[in-house]
Amino acid sequence: MRVFPFKKVFLLAKTIANRINLKSFCAIAAISIGGVAIPVDLARSNFPWPRDCPYCNFQGANLRGIDSRGTSLNWQGADLDNADLSQANLQGINLTDANLSHVRLVGTNLQNANLTGANLTEAVLHGTILKGANFSNAILTGASLLAVSAEAGQFQNSDLSESRWQNVYLGGANLQEVNLVRASLQNVDLVAANLIEVDLTEANFRGVKLRNANLSGANLSYADLSGTSLVETDLSGSLLQETNLAAADLTLANLTRADLQRSNLENANLDRAILRDANLIGVNLQRAYLLDTDLCGVIISEEGEIHKLDGAMLNCE
Repeated sequence: MRVFPFKKVFLLAKTIANRINLKSFCAIAAISIGGVAIPVDLARSNFPWPRDCPYCNFQGANLRGIDSRGTSLNWQGADLDNADLSQANLQGINLTDANLSHVRLVGTNLQNANLTGANLTEAVLHGTILKGANFSNAILTGASLLAVSAEAGQFQNSDLSESRWQNVYLGGANLQEVNLVRASLQNVDLVAANLIEVDLTEANFRGVKLRNANLSGANLSYADLSGTSLVETDLSGSLLQETNLAAADLTLANLTRADLQRSNLENANLDRAILRDANLIGVNLQRAYLLDTDLCGVIISEEGEIHKLDGAMLNCE
């Protein structure tokens, strides 16, 4: 598809804008001929970007390296499908409800950006700066995140299903009620993150750092958390049916009333963990470390019988 250079598009847009008395050309930043959007080449443009450009059409546009120059842009509802925003400086930009599906955000600075309700389906975020960014209610289905820093990021109620995360820092991030079904996370740091009622069904969390994270009420059924650090993690009331927790470190973890039916805890470290009233029917505890583990009220048979486990604390009050 032919890409039109910025100067020609700008002159055409300016002419049209003058004829219809528009104050800027932002509303027609992408030219549409015969109902077909023509991709615009605005890479590293020195044009002073308009602060307000809501619902602009930038489909397929080359916006590599653009710099908002410290101005917080308002691109609410903009259509950036298949656009390239790599190496762009967009700190604090407002992309609420914007369409960013299939967009490239390689090395892009989105610090403190507002992407509430944005669609980032299959977007590429590699080396992207997301510190303090707001992705609440956003869609990142199938998105790829590599070498990303999203410290204290806001992802609550967002859809991250089937997304791929590698070498990502999410310390202190808010992922409450996030959909991570069948997501794959490798070398991801979620220390002290809020994961209350998150859905991790069939997710791959092998080796993820979850120390002191809050996973109360979360659904981790069929997920792979083998070798994961869950030290001091709150898993109270969580659903862990058939979850792979082999060799996981659950030291001081809170699993009160958790449903662990048929889960795999082989070689897991449950030192001083709290499993009061947890459902352990069919759980594999071979070679699990249970020193001072609180197993008061646990269910380990269909009849609800309580059996003593060597090394476990059963001095129940």
